[in-house]
Amino acid sequence: MTTDKTSCENGSFRKRQSFTMASNAAIRDNKLSLKAKGLYTQITSYITMPDFTLTKDFLKNHCTEKERAFNSAWDELKQSGFLKMHFTPSGQGSHWQVEYELLDVATI
Repeated sequence: MTTDKTSCENGSFRKRQSFTMASNAAIRDNKLSLKAKGLYTQITSYITMPDFTLTKDFLKNHCTEKERAFNSAWDELKQSGFLKMHFTPSGQGSHWQVEYELLDVATI
């Protein structure tokens, strides 16, 4: 079989099922880096798991990136409006509890 550069660049992907689905708005957002899109997709793959509580530390510990690179992607998702933070009183003095929400469409 002979292939040339043009035919390889214009190839298409085979269809797959039973895998994580992510928001097209996030994945196709030209303002998001591939690093942020990867983190978005990784978060999506975990937040649908029953009986599993996803935390930022868990994600950070399951990436090959160092803390600075991870935080850069995290901050990019927040600044772009795809990752929202909700603060509620924890009931323990002046402490707050944070809950993250991954959005399908950016809100700023």
